[in-house]
Amino acid sequence: MAQAVIPFSFESYLQKKLAAGEAVTLNKIVLANIPDLDISQPIPRNTGLPKSQYIVHEQVVDQVGKVNTNALAYSIVMDTQVGDFTFNAMYLIDKDDRASVGMIVWKLPEDKTATNAQAGTTGNSLVKSMLMEYDGAAQAAAITVDAATWQIDYSARLIGMDEDLRKQALDIYGHDAFIDDGFSVSKAINTDEYHVHVGLGYIGGLRAELSQQQVLTIANKPMSIYAVVSRQGSVLGAWQNTVAIRTSETPLSDHKSDGVQYYVTKIAEINSDGSVLDMRTPSPANAAQGLPYNPNRVYFPYDTCTTIVNGKRMVWECYHNQPIKNKTPDDPKHRHDGWTDNSKPFYWIPKMGGRIGMPFYWLSEDAPEEAVMEIGADLPVAVYWRLAECYPHLVKSDVINTGDVRGEFIRVWDGGRGVDSGRVLGSHKMDTVQYHNHHLPTGSGSPGNLSWGVRDEYWQNTADKNYGPQAGSIAVTGASGSNANGEAGGNYGKETAPRNIARAMALYI
Repeated sequence: MAQAVIPFSFESYLQKKLAAGEAVTLNKIVLANIPDLDISQPIPRNTGLPKSQYIVHEQVVDQVGKVNTNALAYSIVMDTQVGDFTFNAMYLIDKDDRASVGMIVWKLPEDKTATNAQAGTTGNSLVKSMLMEYDGAAQAAAITVDAATWQIDYSARLIGMDEDLRKQALDIYGHDAFIDDGFSVSKAINTDEYHVHVGLGYIGGLRAELSQQQVLTIANKPMSIYAVVSRQGSVLGAWQNTVAIRTSETPLSDHKSDGVQYYVTKIAEINSDGSVLDMRTPSPANAAQGLPYNPNRVYFPYDTCTTIVNGKRMVWECYHNQPIKNKTPDDPKHRHDGWTDNSKPFYWIPKMGGRIGMPFYWLSEDAPEEAVMEIGADLPVAVYWRLAECYPHLVKSDVINTGDVRGEFIRVWDGGRGVDSGRVLGSHKMDTVQYHNHHLPTGSGSPGNLSWGVRDEYWQNTADKNYGPQAGSIAVTGASGSNANGEAGGNYGKETAPRNIARAMALYI
């Protein structure tokens, strides 16, 4: 029950405005709490603003709009920044002419508090409107905007706030990210049941919480499992994020249906053999690199972790080409040196630093754990997949062979320079001796002319007969042609070679 009236003061105000050719500018609403107010009685038309001690709030009108040519709606929005109070009277005035009250409403007491029992609402925000009607009101106030076009709909603002928050989460987490075991999928033993575990994730920027474990029966395989989240609610109720788990043989993606936006991500793939492939993306906090090994974390190829080995912190890199979980790098069987399965890559390798496929000299007969020796071995591509990606032209069938460099000199590829032309990268060339001749000296003296030549590894006198010097001596040119003591022979072998050191060569995998 309420009473409303247009007081005499407005008639005077209206005439003054019309005479001056000015628009009516009722632009403030005053709220008051008047003691012992009898709202069953009509409001006297000579009523003005109440005493100041009864006024509890004043606010400039937020919007005014035309209901029809003779009626205008004035509204104010009091949000949480406006304090709590109780009011039972409303006054529409011109803020520059407080004596000119345009409209008065007496009503039951209403509380602007956190719990507004009379209004049947919860919250500390309140919207109040006053509908004022008189002949030619819209024209007098120069109002052409229809109230229906602006009448305040706070849901639009709230949805805008939700969207802003969603985009902030999107900036941090990306389209999808999961924390620890949230939404992970496991298979029940000897059945077609698959369990989607409780936990937390972010999908499409919405916080998705799975509070109860989901059980799926999947007989047809392969199959994909998706998490679908949407934000739904009503005008009168709280909005919340709704999570659903879906299976599909065909890809699912973000979509809109019946005005609701759904965000979708694949959380697992069920292979033909029933095994589970985890497709979740870890949250940024979980995905941080170089943290101590976490058995509950899903590690993706090239992810890193650390463990303590023999009192030293080791940095490990995930070598497996699929996400892995609960495969500690401290177990040698999970690493290169202890790996025995030629059908898939091992799980961990010491951190490489981006040197995949780089050859290097090594001072041992055995390669370090992050490498293999270049000895012409056929390496299974299923294990050494990174080498296969680095050197696809070296892959034949299911193996990759980087060549055998044992006992070979390494020469930089000519590459069109013309110094060693005609060579193909990686080609082999036999040893050669560059074309040359020996100019042999002649000498004179007793007992006569002498000539010198080459026989096997020694210079020898060839006058009259072949001469073989004794071991430990070498024939030299001289007046007498006699032998002179010196080093016998030299460094001889089956090929021409400079001084060298034997080093092993390995290749980072």
